[in-house]
Amino acid sequence: MNNTILSVISGYAVAKSNRIAVISNKEQLTYSEFWKEICRAAHFFRENGINKGDLVAIKAAQSSSYLICYYGLQLAGAVPCALEQNMPSSSTVQVSLKLKTVAVISERIAINDLPDNLKYFSMQEIRSKSSSLADDMSGLEFPSENDTQIIMFTTGTTGASKGVEISFKAMGASEQKIADFLDMKYYAEHGVFITPTPLNHAKGIWETGGMLRSGGTVYILRGMADLKAYFKALDYPCEKLVLSLVPANLRILITMVPDEFAKYADKIGDIKLGTAPLLEHDKELSMKLLPNTNFHNAYGSSEAGILSNLVFNKHKGLEYCIGQLLPNNEAIVVDDERKPIKSSKENMGKLAFRSNSVMKGYYNEPELTAEILEDGIVYTNDFGYVDENGFVFVKGRADDVINTGGLKVAPEEVESAAIRIEGIKDCICIAEKNELYGNSLKLLVVMKEKGTMDAYEIRRQLSHSLEPYKTPNKIEEVDEVARTYNGKMNRKFYR
Repeated sequence: MNNTILSVISGYAVAKSNRIAVISNKEQLTYSEFWKEICRAAHFFRENGINKGDLVAIKAAQSSSYLICYYGLQLAGAVPCALEQNMPSSSTVQVSLKLKTVAVISERIAINDLPDNLKYFSMQEIRSKSSSLADDMSGLEFPSENDTQIIMFTTGTTGASKGVEISFKAMGASEQKIADFLDMKYYAEHGVFITPTPLNHAKGIWETGGMLRSGGTVYILRGMADLKAYFKALDYPCEKLVLSLVPANLRILITMVPDEFAKYADKIGDIKLGTAPLLEHDKELSMKLLPNTNFHNAYGSSEAGILSNLVFNKHKGLEYCIGQLLPNNEAIVVDDERKPIKSSKENMGKLAFRSNSVMKGYYNEPELTAEILEDGIVYTNDFGYVDENGFVFVKGRADDVINTGGLKVAPEEVESAAIRIEGIKDCICIAEKNELYGNSLKLLVVMKEKGTMDAYEIRRQLSHSLEPYKTPNKIEEVDEVARTYNGKMNRKFYR
């Protein structure tokens, strides 16, 4: 039996033909309409010389048109190489040449300076010109589960740009795990899944695929900049909502518009978080505003798939915990030589994982692949341990850990203590060169009221919850903390 996402969607086109599959902008598509559009797109690609095994660069848009082209390429036998929507034209060309793609697709805007041998299509053009083509699978076939579903272009675990090659089987495993722990079958009957998460990211694709595998409705938003549009989505007429958010977006809702967000306390059943740990302060405020909501802080990577999940309102007080492993996942803690160790809070190491959702490798990068993938095990730079109850803890990335006088400090631990101090809005702990200790700790803080920082008082309060060597030597007020596009602290900026 073929269990690829394409086969599943085609089945729902018959079994749930009138059920809404995708909502984006002002468009709603039923499963029947969605599948017909995917088939037409596949025929368009075939007619325009895109064949089985061809790689096609596609800039991810937050729209139904993107999903139609994304799945249409796969049905045509091609492999979509998902890129950031806002990637500059020069970088898009560079990536396309590196991956040797045969075409580039973007939403509306043409890509400048494309080589003559690279075709270009806009999503609007594809949908318009394919409208008269066959809306069934005549001449097409489902891919096998071992075929490559996507090459996800990312900086990922090693920090170098590369393409993560993922099979339909591995992607389907992550999609199904998310569908199971979020009980998306329930939401398929009683609600909708709302996501502003970029659809070229693993989190966005896993979650969207999970809902489509469950026969439910995916409501796609163009990010979180337009809060009016976000609350309009929350008003969608249904019984329950399941939301996708990153910690930075949740922080916007619970700090900037808490009263309005709290109005949906009885409607929001589950919130799926990820990409970065959630601060304890934010957890407490979230649970206070939405006391009946399940908050899932999930952990995974493009390379390894979705690995664990923590429902933190049901497991309180587990700081730095990323939950228990999901089915078909195994955690291994290793030392710097990749030898397994018996880990604990006092004896941490690097986390490694074996899973049925592991990537094939970095596309055409065997040496880079070998750096983190060996015998089916993905070796990460995440620093942590597994406790006696099977809960996995991540104290930070091994390359973020600060060595001060031979003692190792996870900056997240300092930040978690600091953010609880009254008056601090945001903060980051960084290393500063020190002649005696090699490195010392420096805390940069953003105050809720500018100019009100009291370094002595902050250090005094930190000393109540941190060991002396974890208390920063210097504390400095800044206007903002550098962050990446998805809200993660940009630690590289301070190195």
